[in-house]
Amino acid sequence: MAPRPGVYAEPGTNFQSSCDESGDLTIDLGEKSVSGYEWGCKVRKVVDLAPGSLKVAMVCGDYNLAQNLDPRDPKWENRQFNEVMFIKRLDQTTISVQKSLNGKLKDPPGVRPTALLRRSARLPRPR
Repeated sequence: MAPRPGVYAEPGTNFQSSCDESGDLTIDLGEKSVSGYEWGCKVRKVVDLAPGSLKVAMVCGDYNLAQNLDPRDPKWENRQFNEVMFIKRLDQTTISVQKSLNGKLKDPPGVRPTALLRRSARLPRPR
């Protein structure tokens, strides 16, 4: 089962401030869109791994990553990255997310629970 379309943030002490700002992560698999602060992805493929678990293959634009990898590249803002995200449903409003960065998984699985901040019929599209 796919996560509900909406804006997600890590629960904890900063959860309310994330609700008041932009949130950490926006997911709308129906619109083939996943995005965060200063990055956005177009979903290419979604694979059901197990009940409540998905693997999402994406093509992403992340100008901070592109600029850090090659600051001399005159077209860094157009660089695209093949990324993957693993999503596991923990309950009706909470998911666990593991996302690659520059094609590499940096966090161990299941260490980043995110809770639904708000649902939205219209979510911003990735850049």
